[in-house]
Amino acid sequence: MLWLGADPHAKTPSSAYEDWTESACFDSAFQRALWSKKPEILTQFLKRPIPAKMINVILASAGHHNRPDLVRRLLDEGADPNFINEDGYPILHDFIHGLTWRYANPTTEERERGLQALELVLKAGAKWAPDERNLKWLRRDFAASESKILIPLLELLHRYAAFTPEHLHELTRTPAVRKVLKGVSRPRPSLFGQDYSLPPPLPPPPAVETPRRGYWKRHWSQR
Repeated sequence: MLWLGADPHAKTPSSAYEDWTESACFDSAFQRALWSKKPEILTQFLKRPIPAKMINVILASAGHHNRPDLVRRLLDEGADPNFINEDGYPILHDFIHGLTWRYANPTTEERERGLQALELVLKAGAKWAPDERNLKWLRRDFAASESKILIPLLELLHRYAAFTPEHLHELTRTPAVRKVLKGVSRPRPSLFGQDYSLPPPLPPPPAVETPRRGYWKRHWSQR
């Protein structure tokens, strides 16, 4: 389809039915490729130029996908590290949330790449002054995070002065967050709540041998 001239950045409805167009989710093939975790598809898309109007939008989406190579390219092409997305959140919100989301269970490699991507936007000058509601949400995610993620994350935020000292204090003042900073992490919950898995099948009962019935023979007078 690329060879035929398809635009991977064109937003299309998620449903082919006209009746569902109003309620359908409009997204681009490029953004779907980010969520699908199929690097071979994204590699083909990255061989082509990225439209200037999509650079900031893609940077906001990249915060959830641990792709420092994509973040570096977007910043080199002029992406704004303090861009505000359509929901009113800055770039840092997506990068921090992508690392501390309570239902995520990243591998060691994904965690390292996520921290590298975060450092790239911090080096580029990303800042955030969260309000009280966002501070509460961040503390909740920090308390449910893991020490091996939260400690380097806060070190990066402090090193590049992305938050004010007052905001960093507010983020780390609760006992639940301090517990994580001391190395005590809670297990990550399942995305779908309790895992309802079927119990293992019971072993079959031992076979019971049926006693052999004797052979009945008619009396000679009944033959």
